[in-house]
Amino acid sequence: MSTPFRLLVTLPLGPMIDSLSDLVAVAEMMERVGVDDLAVGDYLLTAAAREGARPFPGPVDAAIPEALTTLAAIASVTTRIGLGTTVLNPALRPAGLLAKQMTTIDHFSGGRTWLAVSRGWLEDEYRALGVDFEAREQILEDTVAACKVLWRDSPATFESEHVSFENVYCSPLPVQAGGPPIYFAGAFSDEMLSRLVRLGDGWFPYIAREEAVEPFAAVRGGLEAAGRDPASFAFFGGLPQWAGIDMMAPPGSFTVADMFEGLPAMLAAGVTRVFLPFQAFVHTIDDLEPFLVEAVDRASAYR
Repeated sequence: MSTPFRLLVTLPLGPMIDSLSDLVAVAEMMERVGVDDLAVGDYLLTAAAREGARPFPGPVDAAIPEALTTLAAIASVTTRIGLGTTVLNPALRPAGLLAKQMTTIDHFSGGRTWLAVSRGWLEDEYRALGVDFEAREQILEDTVAACKVLWRDSPATFESEHVSFENVYCSPLPVQAGGPPIYFAGAFSDEMLSRLVRLGDGWFPYIAREEAVEPFAAVRGGLEAAGRDPASFAFFGGLPQWAGIDMMAPPGSFTVADMFEGLPAMLAAGVTRVFLPFQAFVHTIDDLEPFLVEAVDRASAYR
């Protein structure tokens, strides 16, 4: 029996591409070979880590395109593939601006957009943009809640600690009723459970098979208790983690086939978005298409 799921791949960055404009051609290729969703990462600003803080995962001067501008460019040359983020920080954008940007891209794409979001962690990025780092959790929630109101009501009124407006219009409303789905990324906690039930359309955790059973069940239970249908909620899973694979292992330690051995367990647990990292297999841009062709072919056996 087939299980519905979508195969998600991030756009390559760094030394694999010569210029940011290459991403448009890569996105066209992803759609052509059958990838269901592509995602763009998001940092507005980067900085070297403060002493004792978490280091930035890569060169701090890496060429990272702004995520929503990139999705708009890709929307203009694709017709089917879903367009999202991994992950965008809503707290760093005014709610009205974020709502209008996503509405615009939703129209350009014919309703193919979604957002995976988180609070972010880079303190210097917050400070440079004039946003209160210590209040980032509440700003995240207020911004997401405000966007949902702007995508639903016309005129819209909203009041919270960090975002408030009265009788404003964000027109046109999105193609998708209620706006693009919003998926929260991050580890499981009571706070995350509450956020998912109140504001989320899905959950994007980076957890392995043995760590997911209880959290997935808790989220489903929370949704049901709130009168929401868990079947309409998206659960993301990273394929290597579910296959028990260490993506930092030396090259040649595992194959694409090894990675897909984790897919049946993912689907049985209820994962609906299968995140497919390519970094262990793709070292030049020319390697990406053959890898994706094989991955899509293997995924098709489970549909």
